[in-house]
Amino acid sequence: MQDEADRLREQKQRYLCEEILDKEYDANGFQEYILSMKEDGANIDVWSFAELKDLVSRFQKMNPKQGSEEKAAPPPEEEKRDEPVLRVDQKARLAQNIQLREQAAFEFFKEVECKALDQVLLESSDEIPVIEVTGYEKKAGGFFSSGYILYTVETKSLQWAAKRKIADFVWLRSFLRKHHLGLLLPPLVYTHEVSENKKILKNIRYLELFLQRCILSSSVRRSQVFIDFLNIDEQSWAEKKKALDKLPEPKRIEDYYSATGKMILSISHVNFAFNENIRLYITEGDMVYKKLKRLSKQLVNDFQALSGTYFWFAETYGQLAENVMLFASQTKCEEAETTGRIFATLNNFFYELAETYQKNMAAIHEFMRLFYKYSSMEIAAVREENIKRREIEDSYLRDRTRVYTKKEKLLMEGDPSRWDIPRSELDRVNAEIPGAQERQEAIFHMMLPRDTGNLNQIRERCAYHNERFFVELRRMFEYKNSFYARNFALLIKAISRNDLTVQALWANLYKNFTDPEGLTTDRHLKIPNKNTK
Repeated sequence: MQDEADRLREQKQRYLCEEILDKEYDANGFQEYILSMKEDGANIDVWSFAELKDLVSRFQKMNPKQGSEEKAAPPPEEEKRDEPVLRVDQKARLAQNIQLREQAAFEFFKEVECKALDQVLLESSDEIPVIEVTGYEKKAGGFFSSGYILYTVETKSLQWAAKRKIADFVWLRSFLRKHHLGLLLPPLVYTHEVSENKKILKNIRYLELFLQRCILSSSVRRSQVFIDFLNIDEQSWAEKKKALDKLPEPKRIEDYYSATGKMILSISHVNFAFNENIRLYITEGDMVYKKLKRLSKQLVNDFQALSGTYFWFAETYGQLAENVMLFASQTKCEEAETTGRIFATLNNFFYELAETYQKNMAAIHEFMRLFYKYSSMEIAAVREENIKRREIEDSYLRDRTRVYTKKEKLLMEGDPSRWDIPRSELDRVNAEIPGAQERQEAIFHMMLPRDTGNLNQIRERCAYHNERFFVELRRMFEYKNSFYARNFALLIKAISRNDLTVQALWANLYKNFTDPEGLTTDRHLKIPNKNTK
């Protein structure tokens, strides 16, 4: 039954990847949508496959992909009517000119002013504070609402404490993503299935990791919303969220935030190549981490099977020991008493050996299987941001080709009345710029000011997201290095400690059998129960 449930879950996840991620719909928006439909909607197991298909269909209809309308819309009648007719040689020159201009446009650099984030307490402190999720509290549901869990978030160095629901974490990530554009946020991993304490503890670990990753970003540390999340009471936080939900998402570069109030806009072959190659990293990394997750699950199962076998040995030797010891007590046979001690020693040995391999199993589960699951989610977060960046980039490239083509055609036609340049400006260009090629270049940049202005705005947004994505990916890899090292150091420490225990058990067993006086005299046998096996 469990295998069937796992297969169905994988089928649903594969369907969501194909319909939401691969088709470049907003994954965060879909998560918020399903949470609005059910309190535990983010848990894929609460939806049947048919329900999931219906949800995806409705979400896609409500959220058409950016750029679909532009592709479907026919060109304006005026543009069709005014289109210059070009000769064959002009068409070849047009294509060549556009190619040269687009190659030149790859190098763009500009520093602009924007909104500055406040110098808040988290940023001004000497060390980055440590955030911990230290506990939880179960809240009973009412007639119209289901129960939920409040997680306690503590920043002990600042003596802050706050209680937050899973939905608050989801809201925080969504807000930061909308209002700190280009910020590469860590994944938010959780489950709404909290009937067992171990699942709640797993939530605590992942929620804590999410906050610890967030606070490493200077932009997040300067965010007043993040500060409020960490230290204001539940009622104040609910009121804060309600007010912030009314804020519009920034559209212009001037409305973006940065730590200094200035930002670099850059388009170059370097970050274009970097960003293009990230697609291969996302695709390959996703497959690799899923494979590692499956392999680590198999390793957990292997240790579980080995541990179970050792428990069977312990149980069997326990039965032998009980039988022989009963015989020895009734017959006063010293040789049988020694045999009973041998069996009891083997019972204890195999029981302790099985327990040690269970600890190995727990270490593999925590430091490999859950680690690879989180790493896979991290890849999904990179894909999520890359999709948003690519949408803006594709829009810029599409509009750039359209505007450049329109300008080049009008230049070839040679009718200044259609260039939207005042006569006085044309006279000034003709008087101040002697060379014909230089004059044409100046006119190219001046003509069609409305189209040019719109294209420049899109270019600046594209440049911002390209540069920011480049910087954020480097920051992610820098953290990933220490994250990997720390995780596997803990794994090695746990496995090494358990291996030392195993060596000690074998050494002690060897000593017992080379010195019969070392055999256990403890008549308390260790008999495994059904749960341990």
